[in-house]
Amino acid sequence: MDQMVLKAQQYINATYGGRTGYARVTEDGRTGWGTMYGLTRGLQIELGIAQPSNSFGDATRAAFEAQIGRINSATTQHEVVVLLQCALWCKGYGGGPIGDGWSEAVAVSVASVRARLGLAVTDDPLGGSATVPSKLMKSLLTMDAYVQLTGGSLALRAGQQWLNRRYWGRKNFYLVPTDGLYTRQMQQGLMYAIQYGLGMSDSVANGNFGPGTREGLASSGLVKLGDGDDDRSFVSLFQIALAANGYDSPVTGSFDTSTQEAVLRFQTFMEMQVIKQQSPAAGRGDFDTWAALLVSTGNPDQHATGFDTNTPLTASVAAARRAGGFLVAGRYLTVASKALAPGEIEVIHGAGLKLAPIFQNYNNAATYFTRAAGVDHGQQAAVRARELGIGPSTIFFAVDYDATGDEASSIVREYFEGVVQGLRCSAAVRYGVGIYATRNVAAAISQAGLAEAVWVSGMSTGYSGNLGFRMPENWHYNQIQELKDLNIDRNVVSHRARPVGPEIMTAAPVRDGAFHPLHWGSKEVGSERAGLMKLQVLAERCAIEAGVDGPAVLSSELIMFWLQSESYALNDELKTLPWELYTPRYETTLSTVPTIMARAVSARRAFFEAAGDVHALDGWYEGDFQHAAATAHGARIWGTTPGSGRAGVGDLGGWGLDVAQAWDNYVSAGKPQPFRAWAATHVGQEDVSLSGFSRSDAIADADGYLVALAMEGGATFAGAWAQVLASHPTWQQRWRAFLTRRFGSHEVLTQALEHLVSVSNLLPPIGWARWFFVHEHPVGAEARAVAQVLADRFYDLAE
Repeated sequence: MDQMVLKAQQYINATYGGRTGYARVTEDGRTGWGTMYGLTRGLQIELGIAQPSNSFGDATRAAFEAQIGRINSATTQHEVVVLLQCALWCKGYGGGPIGDGWSEAVAVSVASVRARLGLAVTDDPLGGSATVPSKLMKSLLTMDAYVQLTGGSLALRAGQQWLNRRYWGRKNFYLVPTDGLYTRQMQQGLMYAIQYGLGMSDSVANGNFGPGTREGLASSGLVKLGDGDDDRSFVSLFQIALAANGYDSPVTGSFDTSTQEAVLRFQTFMEMQVIKQQSPAAGRGDFDTWAALLVSTGNPDQHATGFDTNTPLTASVAAARRAGGFLVAGRYLTVASKALAPGEIEVIHGAGLKLAPIFQNYNNAATYFTRAAGVDHGQQAAVRARELGIGPSTIFFAVDYDATGDEASSIVREYFEGVVQGLRCSAAVRYGVGIYATRNVAAAISQAGLAEAVWVSGMSTGYSGNLGFRMPENWHYNQIQELKDLNIDRNVVSHRARPVGPEIMTAAPVRDGAFHPLHWGSKEVGSERAGLMKLQVLAERCAIEAGVDGPAVLSSELIMFWLQSESYALNDELKTLPWELYTPRYETTLSTVPTIMARAVSARRAFFEAAGDVHALDGWYEGDFQHAAATAHGARIWGTTPGSGRAGVGDLGGWGLDVAQAWDNYVSAGKPQPFRAWAATHVGQEDVSLSGFSRSDAIADADGYLVALAMEGGATFAGAWAQVLASHPTWQQRWRAFLTRRFGSHEVLTQALEHLVSVSNLLPPIGWARWFFVHEHPVGAEARAVAQVLADRFYDLAE
């Protein structure tokens, strides 16, 4: 607490409290905007302004100049001088005892302020010495700093003082802070100075980068090595612009080699064509460089190789964009009206373009930014990206409004904290967080460690977040121009950008409807890819519920248990007991790790609820997928026993169970014909009712076993399926692979089959076999004959 600031606050509250338009300030001894607003309103009351406000605008300035002119030792309006005293104390300068009015202490402090602003004590366009004209009083009633602040540049501070000293007599040029920081005030002051250099009168100059300013700089603004200032001072102004953007060049008015080196660094950072083309013009202050230093778009007509659009790209449109020189297409992941269409990524890649994925569900007002929304959006983006087959890459999340600095550090930050958390649901494929926003917001979120890449909404040149802020160091794209006839926005692409090319993609499903995490394409078009991606998405949903720090095996176990549960567990009393014993819940094997047990229980409950009621995946798969899941699950738990001539417990969930069921059905039918003839028409055939061993069963047995083997090698359940189907595209190839991997030869297969059908004590610890065979199993010669028939039939299926 500063005692003099406290006294200033107490003074203005006591003097103006209860006066129309005055709002009491907090008496805490701390300088802030509230106190400055109170001083401003007090001054307006003294000037007779009917409706005081927080703004020291044109009306306040006009009244001040008409009634006061300038504050000095001769000023008779005592309360106005006391307000100056309060302002000085609140700015950190001595003002003498509050209430005493003008004094030597006030004069010394005014002289100090003027010097720090770059003004000589007598450098007053209104004449006089150590005086306070309206522009200086306006500055004193702000939080502007007059000393170099942390992060400020010494070169820029010198430039700020130079601007104040040279231009503060111009009508609309207000004193800029001399803190060495690039701010909106600083940018506007620089723009006015450039317009004055272009010969604009006070009635024309407006501080905007409009057509007149662009045309003037394009025609006469070139500065280069060896140039010096003339009456326009363009070299000094260009050096100040460089310093404002973080490329310090002393403000000397002479374009020397140090200035040229700063220009080259800036042009390289901004990906300017003179650098990319290795042009001899590199290192000069041409129009493109001026524009890039002054506004967030730079020159909107500059060369750009990226575009974004909310319209799905057809093959012809994508080809036209590529022919127009574009290399990167920004497209949206969700929202039906603008999202990537079925097969569109293939179209983009086929045209020679790469993809920059964008996620935006509204996000165009502050109300949409909460941590919960961020988590939801992160999860949606991860799931949708996985559905589309997008590999490890950066997804850009939009902040599509002019968020303030305070919002950037509060609600927008909380939203991106949620996004980071939500994206973690993709445990197998990691996605990075990108932010689409103004320079200020993007930089704030990046500096907080919540975004690795920036897509600058540079086209919004009027947004406060783009005024007086440097280009973020980690910018990847800069949106610079809208082409309404093509319905695209053009974007400059940085070399840092890593758009999604075909080499990053996995198999992408064909989608046939609105966004939904479990909605998939039809069997006729892209069905296998859709099924594989559904497994990937299920894995991600498991990871969401299990937690990314949970055991890696948990999501695969949950998926297998869930897939088989409709037909192979939790169905009725007859099936529930043996299947839950044979493929038990994951946590039953974790009795010594209670925390993981608890996680498994809660994860299964949450995942089963989130996954919905869709169990059958048969639309994309020739076999019985639930059966394949049960087969793989049993083999994972009880072992795969490759090359063994004995039937193991791990075989019972697959081919072993189907052999037993086939035999039971044969016996139940009264053995209507020799077993070889019956097997030829019932085992492994399509649409055979009551066979117990149909074609879809055989396919599931083979695939489930091969998947279990792949999982032994470290693959997840979803990843194992991708490996198996990629290695053996047809079911016949997979059946042959199964025979080779499990048995190795016809002889070993026969031995295993005979062992299965004849050994009465084939009992896992769960007493499985009492349910396994309904009828008495064959023994002796009959067992050998049955085994021979089935072995032959197994090999027939491989043809």
